Amino acid sequence: MKPTSFLLCAALVIAAAPGASAQGFLEPSAAPTCAEQGIARVAVSVPPGKTEEEIRQALASNSPFPAGVDVRVLERVEHPRLTNFPEFKPRLERMLQALLRRGQDIEGTGSTLLELDEDGRVTTVHPASGSRAVDQHLDRLWRFAEFTPVVVEGCRARAWVHMRASFKTEDEGDRDRMEVQVGP
Repeated sequence: MKPTSFLLCAALVIAAAPGASAQGFLEPSAAPTCAEQGIARVAVSVPPGKTEEEIRQALASNSPFPAGVDVRVLERVEHPRLTNFPEFKPRLERMLQALLRRGQDIEGTGSTLLELDEDGRVTTVHPASGSRAVDQHLDRLWRFAEFTPVVVEGCRARAWVHMRASFKTEDEGDRDRMEVQVGP
């Protein structure tokens, strides 16, 4: 394999800020948690390749959430935004370098389900790349990520958010060129 130096181009495009309609002008972190208001609520995003209606039907027929939990489907504009990007980016670059050094093929698009707490911290990572080694790296990477809280009807809710990553490798003589885009 060629030397593993590469260029990380196309700045990682991270999720849009949450929609103003959900909370008005109040900062998301200033909103009370839904639990503090006595509401069991979780917000879920629509995974790539699915429609909002498909998710609603799946939740109605076979919900992973206990009875009594208010499940809300997030619109694209309501997705949480990565808040620690300056610290996250070097970790992503190190992960990619480690995979390239091993000769791992990194090409295509995949989705990782993240479970977030009311403060936007990642509590659980569900990678599904099809490669155990890549999934282990994705788990460590995403656990470091911090997001804006998801606010639904005035309170911060737990969230299940799908983050999509697209990788494209191009040979450029003596180095590999890697383009990465990350977002909902």
